[in-house]
Amino acid sequence: IALSKHTCEGYIWKLGAIRKVWRRRWFSFSLEDRKIHYYKDDTKQLRKGFIDMQQVFRAVKSPGGADTTTTTIDNNGSKPTTSSRQQLIPFLVVTNHRTFHMRGQSQEEAELW
Repeated sequence: IALSKHTCEGYIWKLGAIRKVWRRRWFSFSLEDRKIHYYKDDTKQLRKGFIDMQQVFRAVKSPGGADTTTTTIDNNGSKPTTSSRQQLIPFLVVTNHRTFHMRGQSQEEAELW
């Protein structure tokens, strides 16, 4: 994670809203526009969506994580091992329109986002 006074960027695993597949996405937060944009990768060439922080009313650690039967695929198309998936820390970001299921690489990273 790259963190400064006004920005935060880094990779987070996000569960897709439709396909229910875990994918590693590059997340970028700017205090200026108060949105977390997420991209296919850190080149930021293909924006996949955003989370409007003004619409977030809850962000919490997920008590058992999301459905562990879903498939996990990274940006290169390879699947991480089961043990590496279990080490990821699940958390939820809840907005007025959607609940984002995400996983961080560490407890500190999950709490930061």
